[in-house]
Amino acid sequence: MGILVGAKQRELAQKFVDFMLGTTFQEDIPLQMFVYPANNRAELPDLFKQFAEQPKDPVEMNPNEIEANRERWIERGRRWC
Repeated sequence: MGILVGAKQRELAQKFVDFMLGTTFQEDIPLQMFVYPANNRAELPDLFKQFAEQPKDPVEMNPNEIEANRERWIERGRRWC
């Protein structure tokens, strides 16, 4: 999630990002969307803890690799649309 360069309502966009990543919203995500929250300060509901599976080998990417390939990946994605 981010704010595009040149956003006309940057302050409003920042408030939206803050809301989406805030603990209140993030704590509602697990039982509404069945995914783990992005905010690691968000508490998981007991029901989610009981039944959700932890990925055994989650995929992680080096931020430098993302930066080095971002434009190429975006362009490739645009061609698929």
